[in-house]
Amino acid sequence: MAAAIAAAIIYGAAYPATAVALRSFSPLAVAGLSCTLALAVVIGLAAAGVLPRPAVAAMSGPRLTRLIVLALLGGVLFITGVNLAVAVAGPTITGFVAPLYAIFGTLFAVPLLGEKVRSTTLVAFGLAMVGTALLAGAVPAGAPLVGIALALVAAAMFGLYVVLARRWSVRYGLDGTLVTIANLIGRGPVLLVAAVLLDQHPLIPADPDPAAVVALLT
Repeated sequence: MAAAIAAAIIYGAAYPATAVALRSFSPLAVAGLSCTLALAVVIGLAAAGVLPRPAVAAMSGPRLTRLIVLALLGGVLFITGVNLAVAVAGPTITGFVAPLYAIFGTLFAVPLLGEKVRSTTLVAFGLAMVGTALLAGAVPAGAPLVGIALALVAAAMFGLYVVLARRWSVRYGLDGTLVTIANLIGRGPVLLVAAVLLDQHPLIPADPDPAAVVALLT
């Protein structure tokens, strides 16, 4: 429970930090630089035995295909959508993402996992919808529709990622460390290449805002 609460706090704090980092860095650069650092940390912890080592042996075609799908949905596509939504509509738009991806996950779990919709699920679904509606009060009425659409798409992708990760993890031997590394490769080095090729501004500004640098590192 304590770990879950800590994860929720860190998850929520990451988005205001992203908004600060965007003062000096582009959305692609923010995601690419921060997740490349995270990738190095995860690999180091796995090598040291702090985290379980990824099961990379016998990487068959079906296993690799599903790992790539998970890395796209939970990695590069999700983080790009969220960062672009923050850049367009501001950090408060991310208030939609967390409750909505849980709702999408519930919806996707019915056809993909064969889960039955119980009465408690319906109550939880209703509470999630009410919470999302309340969060809408924190989003300016004039928020760009593009930003809202990007947040919705990102939430849907992450909800699908959660469901598919559960469906495929045991059957195809996709352990948590392996999936995390795959996600961070897409969110980090791949986005760094995209930032270099697509951004009109340099990856690292000549005179970045110190607060933006701190936010990026944290």
